[in-house]
Amino acid sequence: MAEPTLRIGELADLAGVSTRTVRHYHHIGLLAEPERLANGYRSYGLAHVVALLRIRRLAELGLSLDEIGDALVEGGDADLRELLAERERDLAARAETIEAQRAAIAALLARADDLRRPEDVGQVMATLREAFGPEHPSLKRDELVFEFLDAVTDPKSVSPSQWTAQVLGDAALAGAMAALGRRFEALADLDPEDPEVEAVAAEGTGLMAGVDVEAPVMAAEADPGLAEGFFKALQADLSPAQLRCLALWFPDSPLGADL
Repeated sequence: MAEPTLRIGELADLAGVSTRTVRHYHHIGLLAEPERLANGYRSYGLAHVVALLRIRRLAELGLSLDEIGDALVEGGDADLRELLAERERDLAARAETIEAQRAAIAALLARADDLRRPEDVGQVMATLREAFGPEHPSLKRDELVFEFLDAVTDPKSVSPSQWTAQVLGDAALAGAMAALGRRFEALADLDPEDPEVEAVAAEGTGLMAGVDVEAPVMAAEADPGLAEGFFKALQADLSPAQLRCLALWFPDSPLGADL
């Protein structure tokens, strides 16, 4: 009596794949072509079902079709062990990344402020609004500057946002910085050579000289290109007088050198 045979659709149903997948596996040589019946139809048996199940199982583990082909050849068990061990290492690394991402997301969701900006920036801006007043003209730019500078600060260092928040803890200094900020904004309408430009820079230097808080370590100190890029970005928002004031204020910094 002839051995019962399966049509391609029946094979696919048993293995839980599509007939298109079976044909693709035949095309790339992953699944051996069966004998054909007199009427031209493919004739599948149990060996084909098991082979297809093995392919499906290994594919679900994340192996590529090329890797599965290597693993399923005669004597391929050693290759499969090596492939699966490598896959396990990859998954372990991904799991660590996913857990770190989940922790970061959980921390974000626990916040009550605007999640689009870093938490330190949100906190220092709240402090600035309290110290300077909500209508202070520099606040909008300050937020952008803090977000950029925090992003290019050494992770082991205090961030510019954290440093500023500490400095603003001195009420007298906070008031002086708010007043100086207004003077700096007023430079927008002045000539770069106006004496007020040098006066603002000198007062800023004097204020910072009295700050006894460890300064942030900026990545720009190791990468002058960052300072140059920051300067170019600032050019769109600052007047020539304000740019000259910053050059005088920070003459020894990468930013001051570029200015």
